Amino acid sequence: AGDAPAIVAAAEGLAVLREAHALADSLDEARAIAVRQIADIVTEPAFAFLRDRYNTAGAALAKALDVVDADASPESAMRLTTKEREAWLEIPTLAGELDQLAALLGDVVKVLGCVDYRARPDQPGYHPGYQLGLLVTMGNADPRYVAKALESGGRGGKWAAMVRGGAEVAVPFASLADYVLATTGQSATWREAR
Repeated sequence: AGDAPAIVAAAEGLAVLREAHALADSLDEARAIAVRQIADIVTEPAFAFLRDRYNTAGAALAKALDVVDADASPESAMRLTTKEREAWLEIPTLAGELDQLAALLGDVVKVLGCVDYRARPDQPGYHPGYQLGLLVTMGNADPRYVAKALESGGRGGKWAAMVRGGAEVAVPFASLADYVLATTGQSATWREAR
């Protein structure tokens, strides 16, 4: 009987605590909705723009590699035809552009908190900072070779090595929603996947 006021006070305290948690949850939900709305406006168009630029640079690199060996020495480059020399000169520029665009594409998908399973250390093809499933259309390429290509140097770097290994340096997804579905197995509409 003497504990009754303490029990009533504890119950009232719990009720206030529950209300505070409910308010915090509704604020968290409102913040999450606002972030999703901003992401809706920004991420899909950014992804499409970067994907198109990346795919264009990847196709240009593959075309240049069809014309000339990326790692031809400067001395041998002097004996190349004009077309071959232009391709040889273009390769490092394209590789640098691909590096920049790959980083930006990675940033766009990180906004969503979506990371390709192949970007985890326990998966084949892992390399810190690279999401191979986002950046490369594998085709018949050996995934181990492509992963090893990430360590390649030379004038065309990892991108030229991937092309030589049979991969296409191109984003294999038409939309960000397709990427999320492929990497998470969740809704084709990434907004619902969160």
